[in-house]
Amino acid sequence: MSPRRRLAEVIQEKSFSQELDIYSANHQRMPDIHAAIDWRLAHDPLKATKVADDHYVFKTTSVGNSPSFWVLYSYDEVAHRVHLLSIGEVKE
Repeated sequence: MSPRRRLAEVIQEKSFSQELDIYSANHQRMPDIHAAIDWRLAHDPLKATKVADDHYVFKTTSVGNSPSFWVLYSYDEVAHRVHLLSIGEVKE
């Protein structure tokens, strides 16, 4: 059996929390989407599109009537921490 990989700590920055509150008012599945974002980034923080030195964008899939969302975050490989910076609806 292979050893378990250490999970990254996921930290919500104030800007992300404020945006999440706005989307939560309009999308009843937002708590599920948020939980999925946290789980995914804790397990594999580098599986996203790199946009700058330590900044990434992750795109969710749509859930029910809720749209897909993009999530901007930074990842500190030394501390093994994900900092959620911003979230927005994917406009398709």
